[in-house]
Amino acid sequence: MSSEYPAACGGDPLFTPEVDPAVYNQETFKVFENLKNQGVNLKIESFSKSENIPHDSIDPRNKDGKIDIVYPKILEWIGE
Repeated sequence: MSSEYPAACGGDPLFTPEVDPAVYNQETFKVFENLKNQGVNLKIESFSKSENIPHDSIDPRNKDGKIDIVYPKILEWIGE
């Protein structure tokens, strides 16, 4: 991200499942660190491998999603 265009977000968590093949977390973490270095207030919360959370698990239409695990955890992480 260019310093010419500072990040317009802040104070939000980044949720990542450790076993999501659709997301390359190392690149995600590089972007995250870049944003943090620009002063953006972000935090990372991850679902562990043992929870086996699939991609797009927040979508209730995802038949493989585990919203019974995902929703309460997200609410906890955002302080609800």
